[in-house]
Amino acid sequence: QAPAEEGVEGPQGLGSSAARGQAAEGWKMQLRTRVWDALEAADAVLFPRPCHHRIPNCEGSPAACRRLLELPEVRDAAVVKVHPSIGAAALRTALVMMGKTVLVPPYPGADFLYLELHRRLVPGIDALVRAGDKREYLRWARPLALEEIPPVDAVVVATCVVAPNGARLGKGKGYGEVEWAILTELGVVDPDSTPVLTLCHDLQVVDSGSLPVEFLEDHDLPVDVAATPSRLLRCTPRRTKPSGVRWQLVDRQLEEDIGALRALRALDAASLARCREAARVRRRQRGQGDAGGETQGEGWAEIVASCVERFSAEEGRLREQGGAEARQDPTSTGGRAGHAAARSGAASGRRGKGKGKGQRTGSAGQWRKGRK
Repeated sequence: QAPAEEGVEGPQGLGSSAARGQAAEGWKMQLRTRVWDALEAADAVLFPRPCHHRIPNCEGSPAACRRLLELPEVRDAAVVKVHPSIGAAALRTALVMMGKTVLVPPYPGADFLYLELHRRLVPGIDALVRAGDKREYLRWARPLALEEIPPVDAVVVATCVVAPNGARLGKGKGYGEVEWAILTELGVVDPDSTPVLTLCHDLQVVDSGSLPVEFLEDHDLPVDVAATPSRLLRCTPRRTKPSGVRWQLVDRQLEEDIGALRALRALDAASLARCREAARVRRRQRGQGDAGGETQGEGWAEIVASCVERFSAEEGRLREQGGAEARQDPTSTGGRAGHAAARSGAASGRRGKGKGKGQRTGSAGQWRKGRK
């Protein structure tokens, strides 16, 4: 677990709920920074560094992915939504190889919510073994309009901080919460039954007293399971999962980053009702058949083992490369000596992340046209 640190004040003693609400964002950032600092101090993160203001790419991620892949919630799923961070590449690859449908968010600015990854879309075996790598799947993944999104059996969200009570913090932009809100509006997830899972490092797990659910906001999404390299943590969420989009919280920047919000706003009541009914029908049909993808039994275990081995080897190469860069240039962000110096640059540059990628933006139809 992340070490306790003086100066990180929790919600206790802050008085009224209004006062707690005003202090929430600053307190959350303090806690995130405490965890980011702990990861850097332990040299537990890989490229990109420093990990501050990012979803950390932590050492041991393939082992954490293995723990999630062994869960019944994942093995029995037909459709899994997975965040696009580097640390989940092994998970995405294994799921595609197993014949499952994987939904991954595109770059900020796209008008569609998810790209569909599936084995039938992969152009060949060389691409299949790298199917979860963003540089690979952006070449062939299929963009989905809101009306095309299938019922989702499990949701894997990115995490900066998580606690045994199910409370979780992302990097602070709210993307995961907005995606979940849109999925509930479409009726393709059920707040009462759809499991929410996450991958993280052991240092990202804090005690429940450091991250009490009482200090989270109504739209914050709790998790049911957290997988680390060393253990599987089944959380005991003390709050229900949110439902619906809080439109009063959607500002212009968020709507630019997640263009699917505009598409959802444009749906009339009848269209939205048809989406929800279609989701109910598809979920009922799926429940009558085999929902778990195409690969089971020994084949499943072989795929998991091969993905973990391959991505662990890649992790080792990244670690070796980072050490070599640090030896060559002590001020580079690849070595620990340069991390503190680079933090201010990462903080100032994080607001523009996702900009300048015009070739990745636009509607689903424009995306398809642009790749031809």
